[in-house]
Amino acid sequence: MKDLNKAKGFALALFEVAAERHEIEEVYTDLNELSKIVSDNPEIIKILVTPKIEAIEKRKIFKSVFKDKVSDLLYDFFHVFFERDSFDLFGSVCEEFNIYFSMYSSSYHGIVYTSESLDKKTIEKIEKKASQKMKMDKIKLKQIIDKSLLSGIKIIVNGRVLDYSIKGKMDNLKTSLLRRNT
Repeated sequence: MKDLNKAKGFALALFEVAAERHEIEEVYTDLNELSKIVSDNPEIIKILVTPKIEAIEKRKIFKSVFKDKVSDLLYDFFHVFFERDSFDLFGSVCEEFNIYFSMYSSSYHGIVYTSESLDKKTIEKIEKKASQKMKMDKIKLKQIIDKSLLSGIKIIVNGRVLDYSIKGKMDNLKTSLLRRNT
């Protein structure tokens, strides 16, 4: 809970500064691109959270990899992140920032878990169907591959879940059978 509150604080501070500078959309885009790069390369997180590397070295590594890929505001924000030794909160900060952005832009952001990679067109169709099903104006989904689903998809938006996966159906069946036996 303490880490979530810390992540919310970082996200809110970043959002407020981005709003003051009229850079909300730019920071949103950069933060999500950075999130994708980090999720595609988990070794980056290992390097940037290890206590064996000093904050100044982490900043140098971050600069060499990301300086030309993010806005100056986001780059400066990560300096604070490293000073406070908080890069392990990066994923939570991204999620919280996306919530603030959703409220700002009247859109909703969520995650679609799939067992295999989907193309952009398929994700757009899923976003449209999820928007109708959840009665939300506009949903933007980030895809995460989860082989444990076996097949199908699982969507989470603002705490609401639509589970159309084989794993979800098997879990529901198991729960139902256990209830009958008690």
